[in-house]
Amino acid sequence: MDFKQELSKNALPLLIIFALASLKFIVVPLVQWQDTELSETQQLQSRLSKSQRVLENQTLNTDLHDRLTPELARFADIVYRYDLESNFQLARQQEFDSLAAEHKVTLNSVAWENVKPLKELNLIRHSVEVRVEANGFDVLKFIAVLNEKPKLTITEFNLDIAGQGDSLGLYRGTLKLALYQEANDGY
Repeated sequence: MDFKQELSKNALPLLIIFALASLKFIVVPLVQWQDTELSETQQLQSRLSKSQRVLENQTLNTDLHDRLTPELARFADIVYRYDLESNFQLARQQEFDSLAAEHKVTLNSVAWENVKPLKELNLIRHSVEVRVEANGFDVLKFIAVLNEKPKLTITEFNLDIAGQGDSLGLYRGTLKLALYQEANDGY
């Protein structure tokens, strides 16, 4: 009976040990499991509600897509696609040379200025100064053709006229042009 007496003497500490062991090995893991399950359930409910909102707004999204598609097409008409700066400038210079030859205009120089990133618009602005020379009618026709190009803007031009008589004379001038290009992530 020694064991029963020792047990009855230490009943309270043994009861506390048993209660703590029960808490540690049964109740705490059960609560942790419930917390994990509750968290996973909340995440799944959040995903489900997001999916339901997308499905509910599908017609609105389709309408917005249909309205934005023409705007994006218009954007593509006024902005060049991204290319390396050297490739971009070479291609534009070749276009200028071709137009100048077509309209009998001499390009005395084509000087590219530093590019300017327009981060808020995700664009790069290229500025170029073109010095031209030709008879008056050809220069004016060349400027009109450049002005009709949707992907470039004439920001400034300055013309000097020499040798006026029965003709419009010889025009020498400087045109400053701005061209916009899509930026890549690194610009």
